[in-house]
Amino acid sequence: MALTPHPELWRNFIQAKTSSSSRFYDQLVRKVVSISVPATHTNRGVVEQIAKACEISLESLSEDLSEPVFSRGQTIFGFAGDELDRVADNYSNMRWWVSDAGLSMAIVSTTVWKHSRKRQLDAGIQNLKARVRKLRHEGLTHRQICDRLGNSARPPRATWRDLEWPLAYRRHTAAVAKWLSDALR
Repeated sequence: MALTPHPELWRNFIQAKTSSSSRFYDQLVRKVVSISVPATHTNRGVVEQIAKACEISLESLSEDLSEPVFSRGQTIFGFAGDELDRVADNYSNMRWWVSDAGLSMAIVSTTVWKHSRKRQLDAGIQNLKARVRKLRHEGLTHRQICDRLGNSARPPRATWRDLEWPLAYRRHTAAVAKWLSDALR
């Protein structure tokens, strides 16, 4: 299975705060990181190592990333943006973005976040749902829809989000069928 980044599905990324001219954004989307983080590390260390591997400057990092301290080492492999989003998933309201000065991760007020998140997720998810509705209108079954979707974007919070659609349907038939049915409404 080929790796494909889906920045539109990063749950904690704030596109509105990201500089359109930032040279770092391209690194987040295209750079695959493969790093080993030693024992007794924090998520702050993970973020710093990802940034170093991608040659991305750090503008500011939340102090919250310094806790907890993990007693075991960790291997990180994937697109830089995907891995940063996974780190942010561990904290309530932790968001991240890149400016011309570099990467920032911070706890962001939910009122600020809700506004930018709705615009960001709606486009990707709504396009996916529209495509599912079109395929269903053509008379395709759920299995056939999944075959046609192939490796296109998956719902960001689905447990099967890292699997291609056909494989997700085979392994998690009920969950995928429910998501597809909900998308048809």
